[in-house]
Amino acid sequence: MKSPGLLFLFLVFSSIIYSQTDVAIQSISMAPLAPYSYGDQVSFTITIKNNGPLTVKNISLLDVIPCGLSYSGGTPAWTPSGSNRITTYTGTVISGQSVMVTIDLNIQACTTLNAWLNSLSITGYQDSSNNDIFNQDTNPGNNTNTATPAIFDLALRKTLATNPPYKYGDTLTFNIEVFNQGNQTVSGFIVNDYLPAGVGYTFDSTLNPGWMGGPTTYSKFVSVKPLARRYDIGTNKTKIEEDKWR
Repeated sequence: MKSPGLLFLFLVFSSIIYSQTDVAIQSISMAPLAPYSYGDQVSFTITIKNNGPLTVKNISLLDVIPCGLSYSGGTPAWTPSGSNRITTYTGTVISGQSVMVTIDLNIQACTTLNAWLNSLSITGYQDSSNNDIFNQDTNPGNNTNTATPAIFDLALRKTLATNPPYKYGDTLTFNIEVFNQGNQTVSGFIVNDYLPAGVGYTFDSTLNPGWMGGPTTYSKFVSVKPLARRYDIGTNKTKIEEDKWR
């Protein structure tokens, strides 16, 4: 028969062990690797590890899906939860063991901040006796992990800045802007401006420092600090030719 003192120590030790649960999203990998295009499917493999001493099961997961991604499938299947998706890994995970689940998402265009930031979180799990012990997790900071596919998407806008009316010999100024619609920084790119032959415009290099080429294609290399959402390339000036419009 155990003495009261030993029984008390046993109960205290068991209580300490029981309270030391730690289940983590250890990593998230993506396949295939970049580069990606809109419409591509990316498979996110989520590795879940049981860092605690207890066996756990029924691990619930939440995927907060951003506007740049849309649900396609996964293993196990994910069910809708508002604009997000949830699933449960129903298997048993012993101490030190890692298991994997997947979610497949399609890449789509979106211009908001963190448009492709995929955030996954553990939202619950049970012990082997079906007790909910998620609130006893000793390291809640590792219950969430993120992965972001690299998206390159530059867009260009050219607008006529010179107000009408126009006459032969006038110099027209066109403003050129480049927009970074992806999530990767861009520090250098080439802009081409095309003047089809015989359309009534001539390019004057003295009015356009930094532009090279001709007679119908002119290029400018732009080296800038990491591009945010918008970069003003500057201007491109052309003259209206009288004889081309007769």
